[in-house]
Amino acid sequence: MGKSRTIIERDSDPRGLFAALTMPPAFYKRVNETRFKQEWRLTQFQHWCLKRGWSGFGDPWTFFRIWLAAIKPFKGPKRQRGNFSCYPAGTAAVLNAGSVVLTGTKLISDTRFALPGTADARIEFQSDGELFGVKLNGTNIDYTGEWWSAEPEIGIGSSYAARYISGGSGVWDTSAASVNAWVTISITRQWGVTRTSNGSESANATFEVGPTPSGPADDSAPVTCIATIDAL
Repeated sequence: MGKSRTIIERDSDPRGLFAALTMPPAFYKRVNETRFKQEWRLTQFQHWCLKRGWSGFGDPWTFFRIWLAAIKPFKGPKRQRGNFSCYPAGTAAVLNAGSVVLTGTKLISDTRFALPGTADARIEFQSDGELFGVKLNGTNIDYTGEWWSAEPEIGIGSSYAARYISGGSGVWDTSAASVNAWVTISITRQWGVTRTSNGSESANATFEVGPTPSGPADDSAPVTCIATIDAL
């Protein structure tokens, strides 16, 4: 038994409603290009492709594979996490909607009860806007929503700098920057105190964050770090 074929004959008005509803677009266009009666012979598969947008030129199977790939459903994860923002028509999105925030007094205290050993307490500014009180022997403090209110935001620290200013007390580890010196928060920056013998080491100062490279400060807060060795 031979391949089935569809025979389409056109002798009605090529611009009529019937033609527009029943003819594949490629044929309908061709009919309107001539006033003579026309007849086409094609397989049902070719007719199916024409109804779905095939131009009539080239291999219909190539069109079919492209068409099939275009309608395949997305097979990604069933649930995705994220957020989006909507803005009124005619307004522009604000890309960096966060701001510098430092609130209250930060107290970071670390204690070790044995020797030999080390106690270490630090204030840590991270490049994605997060602020931590870091303890060598205790649980770190996560100051959520500080130093950048929209933290974490990757790379935000490249636009800001931090420093501690004179007028406090104690001796800070100045590996990040010395007193009154601004340093860009493009990488993690820490200031703190360390103790390796019985007793305590402490320091306090006001810390500031402002636009790189040298402020002025957008916000500030007092910070106290205490490292204690309490060995029997």
